[in-house]
Amino acid sequence: MSGEIAKIYKMGIYHFKWPDTIIIKLDTLKRNIENKFKGNTYEINKKNEDLILKIEHSKTLITEIIEDKAAFLTLNKAYYLKSYFDMSDSVYNKFPLTKDLYRNRYNAWNNLANKSYNHNGFKQKIDREIQTISDSIFNIQTRLIQTTDFITSFVKKVNYSVLRDSVKELIINNRPQSGYFDKSVYQMAKTNPEYFHKLLQDFPKSKELIYFSVEQDKELIKQLKQVQGYEDLKKEFLKHYRFGKSMPYRGVGMYALFIGLITWGVVSQI
Repeated sequence: MSGEIAKIYKMGIYHFKWPDTIIIKLDTLKRNIENKFKGNTYEINKKNEDLILKIEHSKTLITEIIEDKAAFLTLNKAYYLKSYFDMSDSVYNKFPLTKDLYRNRYNAWNNLANKSYNHNGFKQKIDREIQTISDSIFNIQTRLIQTTDFITSFVKKVNYSVLRDSVKELIINNRPQSGYFDKSVYQMAKTNPEYFHKLLQDFPKSKELIYFSVEQDKELIKQLKQVQGYEDLKKEFLKHYRFGKSMPYRGVGMYALFIGLITWGVVSQI
């Protein structure tokens, strides 16, 4: 409340991997001649020292007064996380190979200074910052698409060293989970299985990422086994691949063992 104006924020919880507080509705109330604040949805009346808030379906609530900073912190966090989420949605729609932007919103929020700033001023500031972040991401994603398109389009026409240098750009400029990296490595291995082993030699710190790029293609795995040489690399890769394939069965085995122990524990109490 401020002078002749009051603002009512209806809050909610949005569940997407992690629950976020969001602003569902904003209603601006104006003081009328009866000394009440009235808006399109809500109404505030003063009774003795209490402020009575009339909400949907004629229900009423007695409001509690809290410090501005506490209210601003709640509103600012809700506005920021929703703004970041919407920005991420926009990026994903245009660049579907992008990964894990949603996860970054909490780090971005935690790194903000002055989170309890006046909400109206905060919104203006954050709108500018979110736009700057969005522009930066769009520029990076555009370059990654260009690099990936080059690799997948010219994989049969240029030599390995040129392709290797292009893949290196994907590792440096983006997260390891990037779909651009996966798509490029897969296409190289599919075109020439030896390229897969050469990449393992040239990027030893990214072995598991390179493994991940081909693990869903059983026919390609067979071709990778048949490449001449690279025995140590092949042995290490196949060990990793077999372990990954056995994980679901390991999980079932552990679950069965767990159930067996519970059953034994129940029976032992009889």
